[in-house]
Amino acid sequence: MVENIAATAERIASAGHELASTSSQQSAAANTQTDRTAQVATAMHEMSSTVSQVSESARQAAESRRKGHRNRACRRKSRKQSANNMRSIATSVTATAAKIRELGKSSIRLVKSSQSSKISRTRPICLLSMLPSKLRVPGIKGGASQ
Repeated sequence: MVENIAATAERIASAGHELASTSSQQSAAANTQTDRTAQVATAMHEMSSTVSQVSESARQAAESRRKGHRNRACRRKSRKQSANNMRSIATSVTATAAKIRELGKSSIRLVKSSQSSKISRTRPICLLSMLPSKLRVPGIKGGASQ
């Protein structure tokens, strides 16, 4: 009987260690997810700022035309500036898209990781449900479509 109690205590301790390890892994994955979400938010803010700058440049170009600045050099400079600003937007959008793809892949890995854990099969933790609704992705468990 004492041997049974000792064996049971050992199994309970082992399960506790496994639970702590899984919890630690999920916590690290959640921290990574938070960091990547912050990176995407920063990239989107930068893109918004770039769009505002391009908008202001376009407004200034239109104002210059209205005032009668027909000088060829001025028009060339304005076109060049507009082209440069558009390239800047394209670069920013490409970088943001890459970060969003990376965030999506990370989310999928996190979900798969939590689904493959013995402990999470009995009690899954869905980090997506913790996101504000406007950041959720329809069609993914915990997303806006549920």
